[in-house]
Amino acid sequence: MTEEPTKVSIDPGLLKAFAEHLKDPENVAKLRRQASFAEFKEKYGVTHASPLKCPVCSQGGYAGGTLWTGPDQKHFICRRCLTEIEIQFTKISNEEMIMKLREASK
Repeated sequence: MTEEPTKVSIDPGLLKAFAEHLKDPENVAKLRRQASFAEFKEKYGVTHASPLKCPVCSQGGYAGGTLWTGPDQKHFICRRCLTEIEIQFTKISNEEMIMKLREASK
């Protein structure tokens, strides 16, 4: 059994407005970016961008790519180079951090 295609009536005015909207290159570029973001989110299971920049991209002399948060808040994926990074956050006092930095610089 083949199903008959569902017929949907679309307002001609709305269709014309959408066609006019797509004539503008800026709007087309915006729609492509949105589709690219949606594909990236679906493929890697990320939810949103973080304020952190990719250290791999930064070392290559480029502006760092944006790190997107993974399934848990420890995994990040760079949008530019697609590098997966696991970051472990630790809570230590400022004094401890200063001592560690001094020891490392010796």
